[in-house]
Amino acid sequence: MKVALVGSAPSSVRLAPYNDPSWKIWACSPGSIAHVSRCDAFFELHRWEPGKPWFGVDYRMWMAQQRCPVYMIEPVAEIPSSVAYPKDEMIKRFGPFFFTSSLSWMFALAIHQGATEIALYGVDMSAQEEWEFQRSGCHYFIQRARELGITVTIPHESDLLSHPPLYGMRENDPMHIKLLKREEELTAQMKSAEGRMQEATGAFWFYKGALDDCRYMLKTWVSDPTANELARANPSPAQPEIPHLMAAEPNGHTGEPIIVSAKASLKYHGKAAKKKTAPAKKRGRPRKAKANGAAHASQG
Repeated sequence: MKVALVGSAPSSVRLAPYNDPSWKIWACSPGSIAHVSRCDAFFELHRWEPGKPWFGVDYRMWMAQQRCPVYMIEPVAEIPSSVAYPKDEMIKRFGPFFFTSSLSWMFALAIHQGATEIALYGVDMSAQEEWEFQRSGCHYFIQRARELGITVTIPHESDLLSHPPLYGMRENDPMHIKLLKREEELTAQMKSAEGRMQEATGAFWFYKGALDDCRYMLKTWVSDPTANELARANPSPAQPEIPHLMAAEPNGHTGEPIIVSAKASLKYHGKAAKKKTAPAKKRGRPRKAKANGAAHASQG
């Protein structure tokens, strides 16, 4: 039996023998399902927590549609083909020290079920977390499989077969010496750049504050002297509207209108009002002077 263990590393996940029916395809991780065109077993060995980011609706629906075994910690009703992974049986055979990832559990089960060849695709274990914790588990099962005569195939696109540096012995390796010196240089340059970055950040905020102040002054304090004086002066009390009066000429005709002062206008209107309201004088008998004058005129 040939088993291809498929992870989600983009470097080689597409290289798995999906079109070769002589290979069993065992996959894990929601990141792999977009590339897995067929699947003979799937592994979801985390606590079942629907609604969490890593248990999205699409991922759960995909697992629910699979007819192959879906190995889980325990069967889940939402996944009809889910089965419990035989954890205790694997620990009894291989010990508890190297089950550091889903790939470790998959590798152990493939060995246990009699695989004659095991290939790994989409498995790099190159991230810091994987390197420090998970990578050693895969290395252990690669070694166990080879000891049992099982062929292990890993594509060149993966760096999984790069062994960790040999403790102590590595210190005499020229590349180790060179990389240590390079590490010192880069650390010093990074610290220098960090200092310049902090200085530049302080300068940036200083200049930004100065620029904001300059723009405020530009929009607020640039003004015309006359407009500025008027803006600060209190307005004078409003004067009554001055009417246009027609000036009388000696012959009784009116001339061009003239503007008179408010005081003269009020005085003029006051006299006119008195004339209109003065009582009329009573008419009496004609005076004698007029009568005598009329008699002399008739005699002459």
